Amino acid sequence: MVTTVGTAITADSKVVAIIIKHSSLVSQSAISHGMAVFFYTVRYDSCMKAFTSDSLEDTHAIAQEWLASVSNMYSSRDEALVVGLSGHLGAGKTAFVKLVAKELGIEGDITSPTFVLMKNYPITNDQLPMINTSGRIPWKRLVHIDAYRLERREELEALNWEQLVADKNNLILVEWPEQVGLKKFEAGAHLKLEIKEGKHTIVVI
Repeated sequence: MVTTVGTAITADSKVVAIIIKHSSLVSQSAISHGMAVFFYTVRYDSCMKAFTSDSLEDTHAIAQEWLASVSNMYSSRDEALVVGLSGHLGAGKTAFVKLVAKELGIEGDITSPTFVLMKNYPITNDQLPMINTSGRIPWKRLVHIDAYRLERREELEALNWEQLVADKNNLILVEWPEQVGLKKFEAGAHLKLEIKEGKHTIVVI
């Protein structure tokens, strides 16, 4: 079975690399370190991508490639990039944030801000991971919000939401965005996580 574990996108958002696990469908000459890379032309924002992870290592690879992709796509924004992380309890939302934080050079224990609602972390690594063409991470702060205990959009104002979004140096990851009415995201900035039959699935929209 072929399992996708990551993608990468060039600055023009047109060339996508799909990294798949070693499979009998892939010729031995195309395999490097148990993986193969195929390139094809497609607009990332025109379709939805689903990834299946069998391990923390797989999820880490997905997080690396997703971060590289959105960094390339949104390197010139004049406001923050808001990312929605949807999924049931235990689906892996906080675990994904931890892996992204690791790629951003953030050290220490990253926990879900369920009761404090928001945590800010300075980004110390400005070098993009893995396959990438633009070179640097465009943000200086990771803002992690857990909206599980909130019930309406207005409650975000207690976090100075408008100021957070207006600051282009912020990468804002919001768990449970539907709780506060956040439904519209930039392409590639809404992730839906779930667990089915012991496998983790991440859908990037």
